[in-house]
Amino acid sequence: PAQGLRRRQRRRREDRACGVPGDPGGNDPGAAGGDAAHDHAGPGGGDDAGSGGQSGKIFRQEGRKRTRLNGVYYHHQTNEVMAFANPALAALFSLFPCQTHAVSTSASSAILMDVDSGRVLYEQNADAKMLIASTTKILTALVAIREGDLNDVVTVSREAAYTEGSSMYLKVGEKLTLETLLYGLLLCSGNDAAVAIAEHISGSQEDFAKLMNATAREIGMEHSSFANPNGLDHEDHYSTARDMARLACAAVENETLVRMASTRSVTIGGRTNHNKLLNQIEGCIGLKTGYTMAAGRTLVSCVERNGQRLVAVTLQDGNDWADHAALYDYGFSTYPAKLGASLGQTIQ
Repeated sequence: PAQGLRRRQRRRREDRACGVPGDPGGNDPGAAGGDAAHDHAGPGGGDDAGSGGQSGKIFRQEGRKRTRLNGVYYHHQTNEVMAFANPALAALFSLFPCQTHAVSTSASSAILMDVDSGRVLYEQNADAKMLIASTTKILTALVAIREGDLNDVVTVSREAAYTEGSSMYLKVGEKLTLETLLYGLLLCSGNDAAVAIAEHISGSQEDFAKLMNATAREIGMEHSSFANPNGLDHEDHYSTARDMARLACAAVENETLVRMASTRSVTIGGRTNHNKLLNQIEGCIGLKTGYTMAAGRTLVSCVERNGQRLVAVTLQDGNDWADHAALYDYGFSTYPAKLGASLGQTIQ
């Protein structure tokens, strides 16, 4: 009993040294204005992994998650050493400071990928199957550009004109070029344009969906399924952040699609639509936003700086604009493209 009492007293002293629970000066959910903590890897390389083969012990107080390892406490939001009970470890960590995660998002699923190498620079739950809303239209546009002729004249059907959701306000019997419809698809996010395009290319939405799925498999989208050309919610219509990044990488290699997606404004039928995506992030060359009540806010974007292109995807993210800006700042500063050698250069 005496030994147990001394152990409890020692732990209370260590807790006071760390300022828990409810430390008003830290990001403690127990304190006013505190931020929720995220799990980060411990010094052994894995979550809560210890050094020297010893595992850490997890404590939860007032919503804060922390690890104690050999007298060292780690705050799991910043992986910051909070207090040292062991002077030898204090000296060790002064030489080898803990690394921190420089970026995070509020998305349910997210990824940042380098276009040219396919290297993943950041990911968060990137293989979860999610609803993707109107970001679907990137694939719709890519298929239509590959399979159709931009000068084709498309007659709008009743089914297309009366499609629910976001619209470019097509009328039954109206005739427009495929190129005009693609602008309406990407900049106006027209669900009606998506249906008109699908019917023109394949005869029906169902057959166009088959073409979409075949194209998705071709570009490496291994965990995706498409049931319609516009992204309206459907149990057989989903993708992942990783797959959508692969789609974006393929899309930005298509000059026609990039030209359309990077257009700042377009006037169709007397209505001017502005591409807000281009004004939100420095160097953005566009792609697509999306939203349904079930999917939440979805965003796929591409940014080019100093000749390097990165794509970011966030799914179900209420703070997507800020998250994309943060991802790009992180990616370009942490993983800048460097020229190793030029074509024809002799390497010693």
